[in-house]
Amino acid sequence: MKILIARFIANAITFFVVWKYTKKQMEKYQAQGHKLDEKQVIENIKNDRRYDWGTGQEENWKHTWNSNNPIEKKKITIKGIIIKSFALYYFIGIITEILVYSFMGVQS
Repeated sequence: MKILIARFIANAITFFVVWKYTKKQMEKYQAQGHKLDEKQVIENIKNDRRYDWGTGQEENWKHTWNSNNPIEKKKITIKGIIIKSFALYYFIGIITEILVYSFMGVQS
């Protein structure tokens, strides 16, 4: 009975961690399609509220050095999210199971 409780706790922790990661990645994936409102960008520039750095909307931004320009990142894909989620589930599952077993004193 002790081993079943330990496995349930380990699986619940693993599921929670993977759920949070996948949810965050899906939000990033869905946000990739939004374009900036040009009028809002111009207003932000005039009022010193520059939120569009590194989005590719300002002219010649890739060739101009600016400390506010972040490094260009790879696009997030559904395939990448699925593969990373399975890998995360596998490795986090192993780690949490070992930790919960040792914490509860269960020998497998």
